[in-house]
Amino acid sequence: MHKLIYLLAPDPTGTRAAMVARVMQAGAGLAALGPAGLRINVQDAGVDWGDAVDHHPALKLRSEYGPFEAVVQIWLDNAGDTARGPYEAIIAQLAPLHHGYLVEERLLVHNLRQSAEPSERNDGYSQMAVLQIPDWLDEPEWRRRWQDRHSWVAISIHPHLEYIQNRVLRPLTPGAPPIAGIGEEAFPIEGLHDERPLFRGGEQSEAKFKELYEIMYEDASRFIDFGKLDMLVSSQFDLVRPVR
Repeated sequence: MHKLIYLLAPDPTGTRAAMVARVMQAGAGLAALGPAGLRINVQDAGVDWGDAVDHHPALKLRSEYGPFEAVVQIWLDNAGDTARGPYEAIIAQLAPLHHGYLVEERLLVHNLRQSAEPSERNDGYSQMAVLQIPDWLDEPEWRRRWQDRHSWVAISIHPHLEYIQNRVLRPLTPGAPPIAGIGEEAFPIEGLHDERPLFRGGEQSEAKFKELYEIMYEDASRFIDFGKLDMLVSSQFDLVRPVR
């Protein structure tokens, strides 16, 4: 099984709501092609965070390549040019500016509590981090810090609904930025406007929240250059749920 991720830039002439409608309509066309799995991430009314940006400084982070407004994730048995062609033709019409990557998926927390039916909005919300390798690290050390140590720091601190690490194997579209990884974490919706529920024990103790926040920030700083980080908060729609 091969996994493809396409990052879609916003339409500068349109609204976010119009983009959501186009992506969801295109999703139906993509699903009709018969992929082994298909997930759409969009910034719809389910993540209309209002003043949440004031509570989540990470939402302000943008690299020179962002922002990204939607993500299309596709699972295929064959990731060759011919097999990808029909999918990429739909994506190109949907968002002329987009970047595609072949990734290696690492599913760390499986959402066993998922109650949504395929094509319905998944529970909670998704926070995606588009990662580049900092200038001070080489790829093997960057990967070790992200996929070894940080994985377990994050799992021990956050009450994830889902946690996936996607290591980029190669770009699929011309001119794709040098993205090295795409992390996707799903959280309870309560965390959208208040970070404390995202840290175990943070709701009961302000001191505990601050302690865990510092641990998380310090560990993330070991492999993330925050000036080269793009964040996307979105709703998840699994139009075709992959068998993992």
